[in-house]
Amino acid sequence: MRTSPPTLVGILGRNGVAVDKDHVVVAITYLPRLVRIPINPDGSAGVPEVLVPASSFLSAGVYGLDGIALDVHGNVYAAAIAPRVIARISREGKEISRAAGAAEGVTGAPFGLAFGTGKGHREALFVTIGPMFGGVDDALARVPVGVPGMPVP
Repeated sequence: MRTSPPTLVGILGRNGVAVDKDHVVVAITYLPRLVRIPINPDGSAGVPEVLVPASSFLSAGVYGLDGIALDVHGNVYAAAIAPRVIARISREGKEISRAAGAAEGVTGAPFGLAFGTGKGHREALFVTIGPMFGGVDDALARVPVGVPGMPVP
C-alpha cells in the first residue's frame, strides 16, 4: 500500500483546477482553501502555498468550493456550493467578493466554471448548476462578469 505525507493540498476535496503560465491553482472543498503550485522551468511542480486560507473563506461566508476559473488579470472565480454563489478572489488572495448569485442565474449549487471562448462570450462564465442545498434542477447558467477569461496555456 502506498502512503504519502500530508501536503498543503490536503486529504479531502481537491476539486477545481486552473492553470496560468506560471502556476496551477487548486480549490479545496472541505475547509475551503485555494492552493497555488508554481510550475518549475522543467515543468515539474514547485512547492505548494496556500493562496487563501479557510479562515478567509469562512469569514466571507463561503463554506465549500468546487470549480474555478481565472480571468486575464489572474483573479480566481470559484463556485461556492454553499451559499450557492460565484466568488471572485483577487490575484493576491486578499479580497473575496460575490461575483454572481441567484439574481444572475446561479439558482442552485454551482459546480463547474468555464469562461466562454467565442465572440460575445469571452467575458462570461458558463456555470453548471445542481439541486444540492435546496437549488433547482440541473442547469447551465451564463454569467457575465465583465472581464475576459485567461486563455489556457
